[in-house]
Amino acid sequence: PLFRSGKGSIFDISEPQWKEDSTTPQCSSPSCKAKFDFFHRRHHCRICGSVFCDSCTEHRQPVLRMGLVDPVRLCKTCEGKAKKDNHFVSSQLKSLLKGAHFSVSEVEGLTFRCHLSEDHSEILFDGGTVSTRDPIQLRQIVEVKNAGEKEGITTTHADLSGLVLTYKGEGEERVVELGLKGVPEDELKTSRDWLLFLKKALKVLHEK
Repeated sequence: PLFRSGKGSIFDISEPQWKEDSTTPQCSSPSCKAKFDFFHRRHHCRICGSVFCDSCTEHRQPVLRMGLVDPVRLCKTCEGKAKKDNHFVSSQLKSLLKGAHFSVSEVEGLTFRCHLSEDHSEILFDGGTVSTRDPIQLRQIVEVKNAGEKEGITTTHADLSGLVLTYKGEGEERVVELGLKGVPEDELKTSRDWLLFLKKALKVLHEK
């Protein structure tokens, strides 16, 4: 649903099974609990599928990960999730598709343009005509660390020098570092942003 052309994405989510009206005599919001009757109608949240009253589903947002581009009814909890997901899809995911340049720990002296595949499932490494590297499946990544980060000290965005990715490949865990060594000065911010967006993408994927 993230693509109007019908191409899939690993960030797609399916619409939930709606709870039956007959099993929900009152609003599902803990702070409301209004009883349903002829004047107080039931409404479903399009993300969680629970039943709420009109005032508790007055929040409306698109749900881009479901392919819902027009605003739909959401409960208050799911409205916050939709806002974050929509920002990820409309901004950060586009940057991940565009890509940025990095040094790769396995290949000395070269920089690669790293970007996500069209279905968002892989990190692709484009070294031009000089070199290529096998893609890394996002679902294979089991751990992400800031390069050079010391225990108890948080790396700021400006100090981020790379990410160390641990992933499962051919039956064993492997480690690769995407670094900023050799990246032109005017591209450093774009590359740092890309690394942060990759961390966000992995978080979204594991929360799915």
